[in-house]
Amino acid sequence: MLKRLAKFVGSKFIEDLGVFFTEFNDILGGFRQRAEETFALLRQPRVGFVLVASPEPMAVREALAFHRRLADAAMPFVGFVVNKIHVSRPLPSAMAARTTPIEDALAAHPGVARLGLSGTTRAMAAQALLAAHTEIETLAAADRRAIGELHAAGGAQALLVEVPLLRDDVHDVDRLVGLERYLLGDAAAVPAAAAGS
Repeated sequence: MLKRLAKFVGSKFIEDLGVFFTEFNDILGGFRQRAEETFALLRQPRVGFVLVASPEPMAVREALAFHRRLADAAMPFVGFVVNKIHVSRPLPSAMAARTTPIEDALAAHPGVARLGLSGTTRAMAAQALLAAHTEIETLAAADRRAIGELHAAGGAQALLVEVPLLRDDVHDVDRLVGLERYLLGDAAAVPAAAAGS
């Protein structure tokens, strides 16, 4: 068959093709060996994988998919870092359903008092604040459910670190260093079972 092919493309081409496949096999064998060595390194006891995700549904699904792949490959999983969490801050029962206490607090604030707002404007502002707070509480409840999914997947031994939604994005070294208190603090890294309670 090679003789017939050589008639059409030339014997030099057949020789070059043979050299190519021989050298390619050597390269491919090297890739395979390095990949096996890399996998062996990644399975050592001193190595562990940490998955970082926001509590948004798509990010949680992706984190869970990566977790399954790590488990299927017998890779050492350490835990999750859940970033940009909305923190729940329930209002006292007196303020939760009525805007009057919020209006009173606005009227008593020196900065608001200097604006000279009418009672109607303060009432509208109080309603807007109460509505915004309700929205944040709804987001916080959704985040807790998403974190619960990660707790269940990670198991009791997995760590789960929660990083709240910060006022400013982390885009410089100082802010990155500021994350240390969440990522490395004693209260931050707790087993998933304890963090869920």
